[in-house]
Amino acid sequence: SRLSTIFSALTGARNRVGFFLHEVFWRRGLHTHLIFFNRFSGSWFFYERAVNLLGAAPAPIEQCREHLKAGLPSPPPSPPEARDGETVCVGSGTSELAPERMLTAPQWEAVFAKRAGTPSGRRFVFLGAARDRALAEATIRRLTQVLPNHRYENRCGEMSLMESLSELARASEFWGVDSALLHYARIFGVRCVSYWGPTDPRTRLKPVAGLEEEVEYRKIPCSPCIHLAEKAPCGGNNLCIKNLFSPAGDEPEWPL
Repeated sequence: SRLSTIFSALTGARNRVGFFLHEVFWRRGLHTHLIFFNRFSGSWFFYERAVNLLGAAPAPIEQCREHLKAGLPSPPPSPPEARDGETVCVGSGTSELAPERMLTAPQWEAVFAKRAGTPSGRRFVFLGAARDRALAEATIRRLTQVLPNHRYENRCGEMSLMESLSELARASEFWGVDSALLHYARIFGVRCVSYWGPTDPRTRLKPVAGLEEEVEYRKIPCSPCIHLAEKAPCGGNNLCIKNLFSPAGDEPEWPL
């Protein structure tokens, strides 16, 4: 951003590394090292280049995993009836940047109908901030009607980030949208199922050796739009997400 460039210059640091999208003459005088950020390539390439310019090398994911796990607190106790069986963490919320990435409660019901299965005993824990609690609660109400053979916990807003990561690190799977929880789950090596629409997973998911994951993304002409447009062209009517739940082969409408 323009403001971060100015902040960088005000630090007076000897080395000031920054990204640019368009050649702007005033950035050349404020940064000592400029990196072209191609928004259609993997974002990790450019962050790792910044690390290289500082004379370091990116840490391998195994080292990041162990470092992160070492700082986690013990997870909060679960109800006695929830201690047995498989645990799946669910991340249905996102940051306030581009809520178009989110699925609705009916869409989550469709996800569970496809993936939860009929055997009893699976434990689903919804993680997120307090603002994500209402969506998780609405989803759980629907799930207890159609899939009562599983257990559901809404922990959104109840745990700190580090407590949530403790729960996530010991889960067998993670289901979610493009969010911080997904990227933490990938670091932990948890099996991931993720849903994408206004962001392109090919630009955000660095390949991780040995990671088992499924990525649901059906590109339409206006996707991706996040990080490219200041406002989603659909005005919040996230057709790219809805496209995931339309029959294969259907041609989705998209905003002109």
